[in-house]
Amino acid sequence: MSTALHLDIGASTVHSWLRQDDGYSRRLLRLLGRKTNEAPAPQPHVAAYHPERNPVDAAEAACDEALSLAQGPSTAVSGLHVQLGFRFSRVGLIETGQIDSRHRVRDAGEAIGGAWLKAVLGMDPQGWLLRCEPCGPTGMLLSCVKADIVERLRTLAAKHRVPLKSCRPAALEGMRLSAAHGAVEAVTLWQEEEPEAHPVSQFFGTRQGQLVSTWRGRLPRCDDPLHPALLRLKTGAGISSNAGVNIVRWPRSAAPGAVDT
Repeated sequence: MSTALHLDIGASTVHSWLRQDDGYSRRLLRLLGRKTNEAPAPQPHVAAYHPERNPVDAAEAACDEALSLAQGPSTAVSGLHVQLGFRFSRVGLIETGQIDSRHRVRDAGEAIGGAWLKAVLGMDPQGWLLRCEPCGPTGMLLSCVKADIVERLRTLAAKHRVPLKSCRPAALEGMRLSAAHGAVEAVTLWQEEEPEAHPVSQFFGTRQGQLVSTWRGRLPRCDDPLHPALLRLKTGAGISSNAGVNIVRWPRSAAPGAVDT
């Protein structure tokens, strides 16, 4: 198996790992706490940066640190995989009103996503790279990352002669974890730590493995699946109060695929 370099860029830290690039299925098994017959996950290198600085400066230092461990053909790095926190990314669910959302995504996904960014979040879509995909019969999943961050990451990857294989919102992992839960209804609360503030949180509610509701805002650090705020979010999404709950904290304190709960 090849070795991949992973970066998690949060509000004030960059976490970096070198690990075998073993695919999405194995990563989901780790997220769900199932055995994968693999070596223990390596501990991350953590580089802190001031929130007012560009995080790619810290990412470069993290890359240098991680790549210094990759010496010789047995540890050649096949690619760079980046996950971005809420400062640099957004995830949303848009109801298109069309029975078959696949046609809406194909014909006007970027325009709809840009209009949603501007109208709902008050952000200029020109500064973001958007990706839209069908979500259920009438929904559209929008994920976007800041364009200037991606451009700098491409430059960083080129400097190290490592292809930038992926750059996506970290919170997408929370949505996929909820969808993979296996229950009829499931909830994931994704919480990203920020200095001197309550964590930015995103709620994902799924039914039959399909995203049906999402909400983003600030909540206190939550450890209890029966927390009143979670129960209110479940009620608002039309999800049973008995639905299973995953509480995920990010950035991680272990390698990609391991989650603090």
